[in-house]
Amino acid sequence: MQHKWLDDPEMEKTLPIETYKNAVTTQLGKQLDAGKGVIAGLAGHYVRLYEVTDTGVCVQDPGQWNRTEMRITWAEARAMGYFWVNLVISS
Repeated sequence: MQHKWLDDPEMEKTLPIETYKNAVTTQLGKQLDAGKGVIAGLAGHYVRLYEVTDTGVCVQDPGQWNRTEMRITWAEARAMGYFWVNLVISS
């Protein structure tokens, strides 16, 4: 069952899913491709981003033993506030 907050028409007007997806892919996908680490911020929490795909993102959540690896759709990421702040780590 799809939750209402994933397809919020107001959110789609404010930040269309394709705009959101393109921004994350352009800004952070190239950092991952270059071998850099990316820490993604969401409201009050951080996760490690390790893959950007056409259908969403893949993250590891070291703070939760039951969410060590998750696939998040673009709609879920936008609704949950993923990428409001990011940290790129390079050696």
